[in-house]
Amino acid sequence: LGAPDERGPQGGADVHANFDGGYAISARAAAPFVPVFQAPVAIRTDPAGFPLWSNYYVDPILGIDNFGSFADIHEFVSADGTPHFIAVGYMADFDGATGSRDTLVVRLDAAGGVVWSNLYRFPYGEEGLGVEVTSDNRIIVTGRDAYDDGTGASGCTSFMMELTPAGALVWYNRYFGFGAVDGSVRENAGGRLVTVGVCRDPDSAIASTEALLMSTSGAGIPLFTQAYGGDRDEAGDAVDLSTDGFVMAAKSP
Repeated sequence: LGAPDERGPQGGADVHANFDGGYAISARAAAPFVPVFQAPVAIRTDPAGFPLWSNYYVDPILGIDNFGSFADIHEFVSADGTPHFIAVGYMADFDGATGSRDTLVVRLDAAGGVVWSNLYRFPYGEEGLGVEVTSDNRIIVTGRDAYDDGTGASGCTSFMMELTPAGALVWYNRYFGFGAVDGSVRENAGGRLVTVGVCRDPDSAIASTEALLMSTSGAGIPLFTQAYGGDRDEAGDAVDLSTDGFVMAAKSP
C-alpha cells in the first residue's frame, strides 16, 4: 500500500462516478522496488479530478510485489454509512501453470485502506474484468479464463460470480462456446444482470468476431444474447443502462 512508482509504465483501466460527485479509478503502475512488475492501483478524486488518495496494492496472499492490475472499480455504501469500494482484476499465479492468473477482488474503505482482499483460484487461469454492486449489496464479478477445450474456442470461455459483502463466494458460473464476457456488468430492472464481450461471427468463414451483449438472471443464468457486428472484428468493452435499453461501447481494429 502506497504511492505508485513513477519509474515504470502506468495506465488507467476504468472509472466510476461516486456519490459525492468525485471519481474512483482502477489502474496499474510499476510495482514498488521492482518497476519491471506492475501492481494494481486505485485512485479516488474530488469532483474536479484532484486526487484524494492514490494507492498501489501488492499481492495480499504472497505478501510480496507481484504482477497484477485492477480492471474495474465500484463504490457502494457500507453498513456504517461510509463509502466503500470494490476493485477487481488479477494477480499472476506463481503456484499454478506458467502464465496463469487468479481473479483478485479487494474491498477498500473510504480512505483506500484494505478491508479484505481475496484471490479466487480456479483451475482455468481466470482474470476479473468487471464488477457491479447491486441494489441489495451483492457483489457481481465478471471475467474470462484461459480454458482450452481443443476446439479452437480457447480464450473465449468466461465466468460470472457473486460474492457477499464479506467476500464469500455465493455462486460461480462459466459460459462455454464462443462467447466471452470481456467487459463491464450492470444491474438491470428486476435484479437482472447485463454484460458485454465478444463472440465468433457464425456467418464468417475466417472466424471474425462480433460484439456480444448478454442478459442474465440475478443468479447469472443466461436469458438472451445478442451479437452486433459489421465488416470488421468487433468486441464489446463496456455497457451501461439508458432510459429505454442499453448503451454499449465496443472496439474494432
